[in-house]
Amino acid sequence: TRNITEECAAKILPEEATEGDKRWEHYCQNPEDIGKVYECFRDYYETLTEEDKASLQNFKECAAGVNEEYCEGESDESTELPDLN
Repeated sequence: TRNITEECAAKILPEEATEGDKRWEHYCQNPEDIGKVYECFRDYYETLTEEDKASLQNFKECAAGVNEEYCEGESDESTELPDLN
């Protein structure tokens, strides 16, 4: 399974910034790199087939009620999955 987050970070960030918690320090000092990593995510998403996107949407729909069903407490927006469109 690909880890697109790690792949994109490795493409954009200097090697020393990908070790441990140094990534966030790097982003604070180089905020433009956050945009570059996001662009990498977007470029990857655009390579997905309609079948891949449908699978992601299906997972999102299946996961939508997990918090309410299995977790204690109220659902909040931080547990909402982002829209894929």
